[in-house]
Amino acid sequence: MSVRHVRRGAPDRYRDILDAAERVIARQGYAGAQVSRIAREAGVAGGTVYLYFANKKDLLVSLFRERFGRFIEALDAAMAEAASAPEALRRLVGLHLGMLGERPELAAVTQIEMRQADPEIRRGIDDALRPYFERIDAVLRRGIEEGAFDGGMDMRVAKRMIFGTLDQCVTAWVMSGYRYDLAALVEPVCRLLLQGLGGGAGGGRDDAKGAGR
Repeated sequence: MSVRHVRRGAPDRYRDILDAAERVIARQGYAGAQVSRIAREAGVAGGTVYLYFANKKDLLVSLFRERFGRFIEALDAAMAEAASAPEALRRLVGLHLGMLGERPELAAVTQIEMRQADPEIRRGIDDALRPYFERIDAVLRRGIEEGAFDGGMDMRVAKRMIFGTLDQCVTAWVMSGYRYDLAALVEPVCRLLLQGLGGGAGGGRDDAKGAGR
């Protein structure tokens, strides 16, 4: 059973196992994280894990789906209140860096395990990330409609630029040993992204300045 079936109203043990998996994988990596150790960390018997997850691969993919599912819910609520596309982008950047900045263990898991070579895990993680790219796409299209972003941009490149910038910011923070405040990067990252997305569009530069205040 995976997170697709039980994320809403999930039983306490299911959530406990995911929380334990996050901690153990952050410390030992996916390869070194034994299901038995995750079970002990969660305070359950080893066989209990398999009542909720088919195997360790399913557990890792379910962790990504559940965590990104929570993020998307928060992102949708935040962006619904944004008065403009630049403001929506700023909220997206703030949530991405803010959420992971407050949860170093989750940051370690996402940044390291997102690059899994196993094709089955890779497909599962890609599926978990797809709604996020859809939200980025929606912000870009809104910005073009508002005249804030360059209408001639390559959408695929722009989406990768936004996600890749945030991904690299978090990766560098994790690799530094969490030595600085990740949330402090929100404003400079927003300024750079908005300046790049503005291109020749008349509203881009003004909105970029406003996001930096």
